[in-house]
Amino acid sequence: MNGERAAYTITLPTDSLAHDTYHLTINISARNKKARLKKDFYIRWAGLPRTAGDLDAAINQLQLIATNKEWKKLKKAPEDKKLEYFLEFWRNRDPSPGTDLNEAMDSYYTKVSIANQNFTVMGREGWRSDRGMIFIILGPPDEVIRNDYPSGSRPYQIWQYYSINRQFEFYDRNGFGDYELIYPVSIYDIQRYIRN
Repeated sequence: MNGERAAYTITLPTDSLAHDTYHLTINISARNKKARLKKDFYIRWAGLPRTAGDLDAAINQLQLIATNKEWKKLKKAPEDKKLEYFLEFWRNRDPSPGTDLNEAMDSYYTKVSIANQNFTVMGREGWRSDRGMIFIILGPPDEVIRNDYPSGSRPYQIWQYYSINRQFEFYDRNGFGDYELIYPVSIYDIQRYIRN
């Protein structure tokens, strides 16, 4: 307070804090003088992907690749078991379990992030959109045929996946960039084509 520096250590209960951003404010009073220190910090749980905002969001995004049984287990998990079940889900898919990096998880959440950047429209996150779903499950298409300004029709895109001999047609019915899959299929049907 009088110009001298002193080091103080503050222990925070980080093991009981959720994966989130926090604002720490420290008020200091000494000899009729006051000072305030503000600092933002971030708690990141080990094992969560870099792009995940929180555990619940990361779990929700798994509905595109989880089996029915896995999905029920994750969604019904008690709060104190969610992280454990989440990590177990990815441990079962880790292509190189002896390393710190889980390449399957990293690749999956990178695709979720790309889908959110490219296919978010009208307040709906890109991973929840039809194009986002196909992109996340199958990866980028081999070819995109698009007509953004058709005469007398609505904009459309056709995504070609040559390795699985499939194409997906998306139409923008309302003209606001919200492309819908013309032939709806279930997530479980598309999961059969997951690229390794």
